[in-house]
Amino acid sequence: MNDHNRNLSTLLTGNYVLVTVSSGDWRPVKRDVKLGREAAASHGAKSSAVIASKRLMDGYDDELRAVQSAYGAVRSYTYANTLPWSRAGENEAKRGDRLLRADKTPFFLAEVTKLKKEANVRLKEFLDVYEQRRDAAMQNSLGTLADPSLYPSLDEIRARFYCRVEVNPVPLSTALGMTTMPTDLADALGERIAAQQNEALGNALSDLKARVVAELKRTAEVLGKHAAGEKISLYSSLVGNMRQAAQLVDDFNVDGSADMKDFAAQLRRLAEHDVKVIKASPSLAKKKVATAKELMNAIDQLEW
Repeated sequence: MNDHNRNLSTLLTGNYVLVTVSSGDWRPVKRDVKLGREAAASHGAKSSAVIASKRLMDGYDDELRAVQSAYGAVRSYTYANTLPWSRAGENEAKRGDRLLRADKTPFFLAEVTKLKKEANVRLKEFLDVYEQRRDAAMQNSLGTLADPSLYPSLDEIRARFYCRVEVNPVPLSTALGMTTMPTDLADALGERIAAQQNEALGNALSDLKARVVAELKRTAEVLGKHAAGEKISLYSSLVGNMRQAAQLVDDFNVDGSADMKDFAAQLRRLAEHDVKVIKASPSLAKKKVATAKELMNAIDQLEW
């Protein structure tokens, strides 16, 4: 195995872990073939041209949406603080494992635990009123289309909502050399694993670059309008997302590049002022627009 691949694999295994998120929920929408056929017939259309669905909790789904949002927050938090670990192509969905700095794992898991507890609270609140909301939706929203058999039981709903987060080590490509496997085979397989890791890391860093560019563009656009005197809402996420982008650049500076460290520091300086301070100073907003544009131009000069 060449030194580059060996060193990269060692850096990844020693400093990063793989995170996997799996989740499930209940979406109360049910296709009604009969209704679709009737609708098609009434309009002189082919039955295959019409798809009809019933929203089983229509008008009575506030608690359900709160549950869905709470469980979704676990996945959103995971995605925001990790990078995809996938060999999928540029235009392919990058599902599966996510890359996380190993030293961030305790804090990450603590936050995930808090979010999961909050989701469980929302689930209990929904289950407490589920039958009441179900009956109201059937009576007041669905009318003669109501069908009690389409609704899951309390236990079935409880089982459908889940969120699991697993953390595993990044495989060490050189570990095969410690087995009883023939040396040539171990080297070949180790080289293959290292090449796959190199490809996955490249995809992860491309994703990070795209996220940073998106935040820089958003900053330049929003603050540009503010600096020009346009009435525009400034949200704390404008600064918060940039600070997070800076942290991610630091976290995934795998080989400790000085240029990447400096770039992360520049992103932090760009986001050092809270939104209230920026809102009160259009001239400061103008300076930040110029900085954001400079960083957009500089980003392609970095070795991601």
